[in-house]
Amino acid sequence: IPREKFIRELLNSTSKMLENEGLYTNEEVFMQSFLPALDLEREKIYPVFEDFYRTEFRKLKECTAPSPLSGQILSKVIEDGWQIVLATNPLFPIIAIEERMRWAEIEKYPWSHVTSYETSHFCKPDCRYFEEICNKLSLEPHKCWMIGNDATEDMIAGRLGFKTFLVTDHLITKGAEVYRADQQGTLCDLLDFVQRGLPVDD
Repeated sequence: IPREKFIRELLNSTSKMLENEGLYTNEEVFMQSFLPALDLEREKIYPVFEDFYRTEFRKLKECTAPSPLSGQILSKVIEDGWQIVLATNPLFPIIAIEERMRWAEIEKYPWSHVTSYETSHFCKPDCRYFEEICNKLSLEPHKCWMIGNDATEDMIAGRLGFKTFLVTDHLITKGAEVYRADQQGTLCDLLDFVQRGLPVDD
């Protein structure tokens, strides 16, 4: 496949996922666009995708550096009885997200749910993405915290009643709207915050 055509259809199909209205999973929406545009058959191309994520994709680990603070933060909130959800934008298959979790050295924690394109029907910053998580786990938004470094895609959860903490390390502000966070600071600040005990509404 010519490089330019591949990239064009990859971006176009990713845009389709971002516009997903919920009738299909993000994976289904992506593939309904991507496969026909490049005249690909699922049965033949899926093994190629899986091989890429198990081999070439792993090499990107060299571009990352895990923070020991992440594990300390997770250990503390788990100790305090919180469920943990990895609420990453579900534009990738679970095999890719689990690989990224290994890079961050957080894969062994007891995650209640990890969003991926196989199971999600919406993407950030659509509030229905967060509603889907709450419905899946029978959670009440006002009893949850959304912690992330994207001022738009993560902090929009506050519109549903989530308490929010904006992590300013590697801050992302590319979105059209920036939502006010209940708390903000570095990962060090977040660790201090959770060590005092995350506030929760009754």
